[in-house]
Amino acid sequence: METSSLHDDSSDASNTSKELFASLIVEREISFEAVERILLAIKGGTFLFEEVKFSAEGLRIENVTQSTQTDAETQRIFGSYLQIVSLNPTEKLLALLVADASIFLKGMQRILLAVAADSLKTEELLSESMESLIFYRQKMRQRVLFESGRSSAFTQTFPRFILEALVDLLADTATPLRLPAQECIVGILERGNKKLHMQARESRRILECLALVHPSWTTTVYRALGRSVFISRAYHHNGRSPWTYRLLNPVYGAWTRDLEFELGPEHFNSNKAQYYLFVKNIPHRFPNLRSISMACNQVEGEVFPETLKMLLKLQDLEDMEIEYGALFSYNLENSASIFETLALFPRLQTLRLVLWPSALDELKIPSELAPLISTLRIRTLQLTAPRGRHFEDTLTSIPKLIWTRQIDDPKDAFSLTISQLDRLPRTFVSMSDRDKQSLTTLHVECTGETLWDPVLHNLEQFKSLRDVETVSKIPFSEVILESLPSSVESFLVAFPRTTSFSDVDQMLEKHISRGGLPSLKNLRVVRLYFDDKEYAYRRVKISSSIPLISVACQGRGIEYSAWF
Repeated sequence: METSSLHDDSSDASNTSKELFASLIVEREISFEAVERILLAIKGGTFLFEEVKFSAEGLRIENVTQSTQTDAETQRIFGSYLQIVSLNPTEKLLALLVADASIFLKGMQRILLAVAADSLKTEELLSESMESLIFYRQKMRQRVLFESGRSSAFTQTFPRFILEALVDLLADTATPLRLPAQECIVGILERGNKKLHMQARESRRILECLALVHPSWTTTVYRALGRSVFISRAYHHNGRSPWTYRLLNPVYGAWTRDLEFELGPEHFNSNKAQYYLFVKNIPHRFPNLRSISMACNQVEGEVFPETLKMLLKLQDLEDMEIEYGALFSYNLENSASIFETLALFPRLQTLRLVLWPSALDELKIPSELAPLISTLRIRTLQLTAPRGRHFEDTLTSIPKLIWTRQIDDPKDAFSLTISQLDRLPRTFVSMSDRDKQSLTTLHVECTGETLWDPVLHNLEQFKSLRDVETVSKIPFSEVILESLPSSVESFLVAFPRTTSFSDVDQMLEKHISRGGLPSLKNLRVVRLYFDDKEYAYRRVKISSSIPLISVACQGRGIEYSAWF
């Protein structure tokens, strides 16, 4: 059963004081710190709006509106003036907040006008908190949406179950694609990612239009639009923090399942209070999250460990992806507390870390991850190399290793199931017998640094290996074919433009005709024209370029294709 994402308000009845401060926060006319100081002073009995006697006419408010919010000198001048004429603790605090730009001049103008109109009451804010003020508008909006959603109007001529079926169908394509781990490598060259993204954008556009058809439709459509939320580091055109913007958007709520957000040092340093408030409220605002992806690059100190601890309240979280500065720099020793915290999530099953220490050159799980390995709830562990640190050029793949806990193993041990490598390792022989038996998918790029050795890179003992992709930046070698096990069902060979189709055609035809790769069901041959570009593969099918292998594959019922 889903839990509610709405905060309990101090009062369901609206009041003008609360509405004013909620508006000031949303319009960024007052800082989070200023609101917290005012609320604290109100609760301490040292702040009363009724004591404010500042004269709007004396401040010449009509001229203040011509000043920009970022004019520090204007802020300082008016703040200094207010400090001089302050007569009580309330006025002194307001003057101080204006002087240090915690309250912008336009915000101060609105406060003074409300005081003069006797519409700003101290008692109306006595039991409020920062969260109740921030979420006030969002709660009111959702309340209206829920009431409209209960309306039966319009559904008599358009049954609700048809609307829900249509929305679910669109939502399946509108939600950002996250393929199962076992499908993320093989076939990557033929996957129409661009087409999928175009379909997602079009589906979201249609859903947004459906939300406007009738008020009774809005909530149903919002639940589809709000399944996934992405919060980038970029500010919106009005300067509003992306965290606050998403928190207040009624599209998101208890129905939100996936959350992805980014954080950089320049972003965090200027919005520390907003960031922590955002993280603190994730379990309340999105209580039924199943998946979280966090990119907190180059953020020092305890920021990320504190973030994880605040997220422990997410009881249903099953999938987590982390890119964190300390892990990025391979500082595993100092990241021990992070791994211990990750092990505390009650339902976490899949963990993906952007982490590539030297130990992975041997294709083994780093010993520092022991707290995660010993946590039986975690079933899948994925380590991915950070882009830009592990290699200089833009290559066709990012190194990735995926381990899966073997349920039938008496020790519940992790075994390597997927290996995506941007270069050929020194050897495959040193891998454990358990990993040799469990590996199902291998993608490897041969760059010439290490040549494929018939002994060190022999894969005949890998009895579960079904999908193999070899991307060779050097002339393709027949040794690779001789090293593959009989279990391979899908094989891709990519070779450089210095090698002709006819040479590869002869090699493959010779190997298959004499019974090689007896389990093969799918063969793809790709010629590389640019070895340093992401668009290395032009989707032009030219099966006529492999006439020999075409005949051999037809004779054995193997699907085949050639691309360049």
